[in-house]
Amino acid sequence: MGDVVVKVLSKYELDRERTDQEALPGVRFVFDGDSSYDWMVVYDDLPSVSGESLSLSYESLACDPSRTILLTYEPSSIKFYGYDYVRQFAHVLTSHEAACLSHR
Repeated sequence: MGDVVVKVLSKYELDRERTDQEALPGVRFVFDGDSSYDWMVVYDDLPSVSGESLSLSYESLACDPSRTILLTYEPSSIKFYGYDYVRQFAHVLTSHEAACLSHR
């Protein structure tokens, strides 16, 4: 059996060199352009199409919807994530209080 492939998307420039393959044996991280993956992780928001402040881009899933993760990093006092946006993800990793970021 091969590696578990995790696609990571973000509107921010990510340090791809920091994905330590030795720390997670059997996991391979991929970024833009890869269309075959087992999990998709979105760090805050999808990449901008042409520099817009609120991303208008769209990602067609190549994995099961139950294998999607939203990873937030700003506290709830700084960043608000709308319900319609958050409910697209099966899993949410956040420091937000439950009252500030509602998710199943």
